[in-house]
Amino acid sequence: MPAPDDDIYKVRLSGTPLDDPESMEASAELWRVIGLSACTWARLEQHIDMVLIHLNQPKHSEKLHDPDHPIGFKRKIKLLKRWFNQHPALAEHRASLRQITTKMLALSKTRNAFLHSILDSYDPSTKTAVFRAVRAMSPTTYQAGKYVGTLETFLQFAGETHAAHLRFALISTAARCARTAPNTLTAYSVSKSAPGPLTPTPAAHTRSAGETRPAPHGDRASWRDSETNPRRARSSRAPAAAAAPAAQCRSRRGRA
Repeated sequence: MPAPDDDIYKVRLSGTPLDDPESMEASAELWRVIGLSACTWARLEQHIDMVLIHLNQPKHSEKLHDPDHPIGFKRKIKLLKRWFNQHPALAEHRASLRQITTKMLALSKTRNAFLHSILDSYDPSTKTAVFRAVRAMSPTTYQAGKYVGTLETFLQFAGETHAAHLRFALISTAARCARTAPNTLTAYSVSKSAPGPLTPTPAAHTRSAGETRPAPHGDRASWRDSETNPRRARSSRAPAAAAAPAAQCRSRRGRA
């Protein structure tokens, strides 16, 4: 069992800013950027869904068609790339899509870390929030994670997600003109350009770091988007993502 004073395992389901009226009021600026981040991400993912709904049809290609519309984000990106990589009518957009999907996958890691975790605390003086999460690793083990980010973390995420949406719109509307089959890709419409109200915060204002620890009985945990501390674990440093999550991450696996 983990030591009771080990901070990584202190996950609270009460006593957070959500449970105290004064804390909720003091965290108003945090709620705003979380909502902004959630809305920009939802639009981007719906954009991808709309394109897949119209592309992923047997009349365009029985070979590429997947009868089960993907639910998970990675599967959506995989299917999207499959169509653009293999359908002749989309070939000219292949390189551009590859670049933008790499960015989208990097952003999805930040989205998962913060929007799928519990808000543990927020300090208005430093504008710093702490999020915690647990996930099952096997029938008998779990992994605990701690994520630390500032308001700038969310503003940067929202700005980069907004930019990815606009870049994808240029591809999706151009592909619509190419037509994979006559009169079939006309039901969706996305503006090719729009004023960008969100300004990403320079990366210098945030930082990304991570640590993995050996757990009891020799089990190890690793987050693919974290840097590894060689003093704690022997696993090698993960390749740098196109846009590393602007947060501090620590994770460890323990016995359930």
